[in-house]
Amino acid sequence: MAWAHTYDDTGLMSLVGQDVDGDFNLLLVGQNRVPLQTQVPLSNTLYAPIEDREWPPFAIGSFVFGSFDFERIISVEGNPSVFGFSLEFAEGAAGMRDNYWSLEGLFDAGNDAMRLCREREQ
Repeated sequence: MAWAHTYDDTGLMSLVGQDVDGDFNLLLVGQNRVPLQTQVPLSNTLYAPIEDREWPPFAIGSFVFGSFDFERIISVEGNPSVFGFSLEFAEGAAGMRDNYWSLEGLFDAGNDAMRLCREREQ
């Protein structure tokens, strides 16, 4: 799951449940990107602030991606040519802001996620 925010809160709310024009990428040195998923699915939206929507007027959208080979993805944490992930949007995608994440802690978080998945299967 990844998230993005926008000040176009009503525009974002109208896109819930749809694929949005954007890319979830693996970031490599030299500003190169490896797309992991294009046309990202907007799963849920939430007005913020949660209380009374007065200020600031923005909303958050969450994107849940299909399954990936977690073991392969978390193994890149130690690779010096790979440094993160991004969720980037085309112009007009309800004004959502691009997001970037480093790989720091990915190995531990990935192992925890896989452990939780195995426990649920049992």
